[in-house]
Amino acid sequence: MIRQILARGGQLGLHRKQRMLQRRLAPEVGGNRAQQPRAALIVHQRARAVDRVDYQQELRLTGGRPFGQRIPAVVANPLRNQHERRLLRPLATEVNQQRLEVRVEGVLRVAARVMAHLRQHSRVLRTQMPIQMVAQAQMQLTQAVQIKTHLPTEQQAHSAGSVPQEWGIMGVKMKTHSNVGDILKIDGSYGEGGGQILRTALALSMITGQPVEFYNLRVKRPNPGLQPQHLTAIHAAATISNARVEGAMIGSTELRFEPSEVVGGEFMFDIEDISGQGSAGALALVAQTVLLPLALKGQSAKITLFGGTHVGWSPGTDYIEYVYLPALRHFGVEARIETLEAGFYPRGGGRAVLYVEPASLPLKPIDWRERGRLKRVRLIFTLSNLPESILRRGDQAAETLIGLMGLQPEFVHRVLPSRGFGLSVTLTAEAEHGYAGFIRLGRRGVAIEQVVEEAWTEFTAWAKTRTAVDYFLSDQLILPALFANGASAWTTHRATSHLRTLLWLVPQMVKTGVELTQLADGGVLVRIMPGEENISIAANGKPSYIDEIAESPDF
Repeated sequence: MIRQILARGGQLGLHRKQRMLQRRLAPEVGGNRAQQPRAALIVHQRARAVDRVDYQQELRLTGGRPFGQRIPAVVANPLRNQHERRLLRPLATEVNQQRLEVRVEGVLRVAARVMAHLRQHSRVLRTQMPIQMVAQAQMQLTQAVQIKTHLPTEQQAHSAGSVPQEWGIMGVKMKTHSNVGDILKIDGSYGEGGGQILRTALALSMITGQPVEFYNLRVKRPNPGLQPQHLTAIHAAATISNARVEGAMIGSTELRFEPSEVVGGEFMFDIEDISGQGSAGALALVAQTVLLPLALKGQSAKITLFGGTHVGWSPGTDYIEYVYLPALRHFGVEARIETLEAGFYPRGGGRAVLYVEPASLPLKPIDWRERGRLKRVRLIFTLSNLPESILRRGDQAAETLIGLMGLQPEFVHRVLPSRGFGLSVTLTAEAEHGYAGFIRLGRRGVAIEQVVEEAWTEFTAWAKTRTAVDYFLSDQLILPALFANGASAWTTHRATSHLRTLLWLVPQMVKTGVELTQLADGGVLVRIMPGEENISIAANGKPSYIDEIAESPDF
């Protein structure tokens, strides 16, 4: 199977007749062009054995390109004297180290493609090759590769006089930084046990400089370990912070992340580059991982993202544009997003561009205990490769339902190119103190009127509680509130496992007090107090712990 994949070759970077392991040496000895081409270099015509010794020629090594970066040329002249050769010995060791790195990356790319191939077939032959066996097989293959290639330890590398180089993200080491402190270990299976712990901890790690080490990542999920969208978020975080990363591979349940300085610029991250095939992984989650670290570190960035723009169980780019980013502006964080191509499940292929500006520091706290009057209700319809008459029917259904509350909705219609077909309905609400958004995706055989009614039902369930934000936005307000110059508070209609998990996580990485209190109307009050240390959780008037199940079904 590896030979077949090598034969296909193009996207593996292993084509061109496997030249990545070959050395090309420029001639160290210059000769007259009139000499016979088959004659020896050193022993030639008696009067013209050697024309000259060129001390300026270079010894070059060509190879693959880890992370798309060209390996710099290494200069060493073997014809120098003994003293000079001794001085250049560490440089020669570095050449061998680079050859090894290229070799390891090539083999690991093959391993990733093999596992992606096996994973695809396991969906059909689930009884013969479960996903868990695929992940375990990949881990064993990677360990075998590392043993066969005799990866040197950092101590051995330093003793040999070489400098550890930046390796690829597929499970191999990256550049070591001198500012690495004590590493904080995080149990990735705690609470909701999904990607939320990973993304939040990565963002805090980049902001604070705290190295983190994860274990038991997503072990409770049907497809345990890291998936393409998580690896893309890790790759994005490592790129903007020049981080040292270990364990980043498909199916891995362990990860080590040691950030350096966060830098802005123009970036492009494609979830499909990690998966090796079509993927509808949510690109909005990747954007949220790097947005606040860039803004809080005073960096401007333009980030082009490829993947899923409107997928289940994740916020779409319409929600990010009309709910999440407007909420961040109240803290002093400026950013915007443009959706250029839609990416629906399962084909993905969407494209969006995120623009980040330096934040105004310190951030301003918010007090959204009471949402006040509803100022605006908006419906965003995103449609691809379906009749546009659907949009008119959706408008009529929304006007009928929202008119019952005496409100006049605003409509945004987006007809975008896409690989597949799909429909997304995002109902957003802007209040005097708060925002909320409710997303429903179209399905085959379900009328647009029903999709709108489903979003409306979620909206009315939130509106009855008089709380300020929806439960997803409640999670996302925690990070900016940690860096405000005062305590922040907001109410939401439900305390999800995501919210409770983040309230457990953030005091481990940032000195802050957190409070979670249940309200009489069924909602909950969240308070973040930067610089304090108290943790107070109350349910039904009784003190509780974050990891306990509260008595109320909604809490």
